[in-house]
Amino acid sequence: MDEKIEKMLKDRNEKNRFARYIGMEVTKVETGYAEAVLPVTENVLNPYSAVHGGAMFTLADGTGGAAATSYGRRVVTLDADFHYLKMGVECKYIKAIAREVRCGRRVMVFRLEVRDDEDALLAEGTFTYMAVG
Repeated sequence: MDEKIEKMLKDRNEKNRFARYIGMEVTKVETGYAEAVLPVTENVLNPYSAVHGGAMFTLADGTGGAAATSYGRRVVTLDADFHYLKMGVECKYIKAIAREVRCGRRVMVFRLEVRDDEDALLAEGTFTYMAVG
């Protein structure tokens, strides 16, 4: 990966305090693609002992943002269409995968999947990012 992009991703991860707070870690980035994991701890569970929907959404959004940043641009989330399909219960971690759908000059679209440690699909969606620099 390009040194400039690698530095941008490192800076982005360090400055994303909320993602760090919940334990999210980007584990793989390629051009137009990213993966990240979130350990399932007591802090990310809802009252039903399942992974909180907000934690799943944050993981998906952060992973899509990392994939969008792989083009060497700073990005912000413009829009998201996210569907919860299954509760994340009794899993050690959840994982998000971002795949590019389209990369324009300013707007980028990615498909996201959130899966548990058994590879069951928990949520999926489409996230749109806008380059801001």
